[in-house]
Amino acid sequence: MTSFRTGDRVKVKEQASSRHHGRIGTVVRTEIRGLAVTYQLSFDQTQVLPTTDNRFFEYDLEGVASH
Repeated sequence: MTSFRTGDRVKVKEQASSRHHGRIGTVVRTEIRGLAVTYQLSFDQTQVLPTTDNRFFEYDLEGVASH
């Protein structure tokens, strides 16, 4: 079972190696390959990111409380 679902708002952790650390995005797709879970995020509806630039492992993300 995955921690995040499509549509969830998540934050890329500050200690993540990605240049997007600290940014908040929306989960648009979840991929499960064996024990590895990756999430594809959308940061801005107008911004198209290269495929590898918007995928993160679960341990690089944290949930964002909705208001």
